[in-house]
Amino acid sequence: MSELLDVRVIGAPEVAEQAVTCLAELLDVDRCSGPYPSRKAPGLVRFYLSGRLRPAPAAADAPADSEV
Repeated sequence: MSELLDVRVIGAPEVAEQAVTCLAELLDVDRCSGPYPSRKAPGLVRFYLSGRLRPAPAAADAPADSEV
């Protein structure tokens, strides 16, 4: 089984670009293409990403939960 993840993002240009930026922080991106105009909805764009999930940070690197 491949660890490669393929993601398609469709949305308003600004929102889709923001989503791609956030996803790129979670993935080791192999490929990113777009924006392409949406074929079904005028005004929307499509991005395509391929990558692998980055490993979760070690417990020592994760922020500590504050007690209430």
